Amino acid sequence: MSIIPVTKPPLVGFSKFVIERTVAVSRNTHLDLSDFTVFTQAEWLSSTPKRLIVPTGVTINSETVSYPALRTGTTAFGGSLELLINGTLNGAGGQPNSGGGGYGLAINSAGAKLKGSGIIRGGGGAGGAGGYGGPGYYYTTGQDGPAYSANQYMWYTGVFQQTTYQTALYWAGSNIANITSETAVTIGSYTYYRGAQQSTSSDNNWVYTYYAIYRQYTVTNYTSGGAGGNGGRGQGGDGAAAGGSPGGGGGTNAGSGGYGGTGGAFGQPGGTGATGNAGNNGGGGAGSAGGAAGYSINRNAIALDMTGWTGTLVGAMSA
Repeated sequence: MSIIPVTKPPLVGFSKFVIERTVAVSRNTHLDLSDFTVFTQAEWLSSTPKRLIVPTGVTINSETVSYPALRTGTTAFGGSLELLINGTLNGAGGQPNSGGGGYGLAINSAGAKLKGSGIIRGGGGAGGAGGYGGPGYYYTTGQDGPAYSANQYMWYTGVFQQTTYQTALYWAGSNIANITSETAVTIGSYTYYRGAQQSTSSDNNWVYTYYAIYRQYTVTNYTSGGAGGNGGRGQGGDGAAAGGSPGGGGGTNAGSGGYGGTGGAFGQPGGTGATGNAGNNGGGGAGSAGGAAGYSINRNAIALDMTGWTGTLVGAMSA
């Protein structure tokens, strides 16, 4: 960090010196005036007026939404503090999936004055996540067996003098059907089939043939929709705004997730994520709202004298 220290003598008719510091070069980390790297602790706490200058062409970029680009800090200053901003303060951009943008300037103590013709920007909010895809389903055929056990699991036919037919089906020890010469029969949700021949017998002109038996049924398989895509980051001093990512693919006949929302420009909220695509068993979920824009100035409910400010604020100023 390059800070030019100057202590100016009082103007004619005034009794106090002014402790002045100038940010000489642009920086990509925030600046906290109460950490005593700009003003010494003694200077900061003294009643001597203080002035910080960010000249034209110098930019202070915040590296994270956890800190504004410039803040007066949590330790109250003595005397008065003038912020002469002719350069640019950029808050950080919100992080993907509805992260809020950072602040350009934060006022933490009463008595500060803002002057200059520069630009103070709040970071853009991040885009919201896309909605999940709708659920789906598909059918497959399940099967039990084949099995064979006398009078337990079997399919047998009886033929009398080659003209009269009798067929009986046994499943789990129960005689579930008596039919004619079919090789398949539907009972409820199951279709029973004659399997491979197992044995034969005869009695009084009847010939009996015994078969294995199996059954098939329809299985409904449920699938989940795809996850929503990530929202894009917001524009800030730490990087450009980004578009949202596509959602993930769903299972068979399920919908894919919706696109994530686009990150907001400086001082703008992020876009809402897209609704997920419907599956054949239901609609997709709504996308999440985008993150809030960062304040250009977060006053923290502290009065700020802006009489000498003619610059541009990108983003709202807090109460």
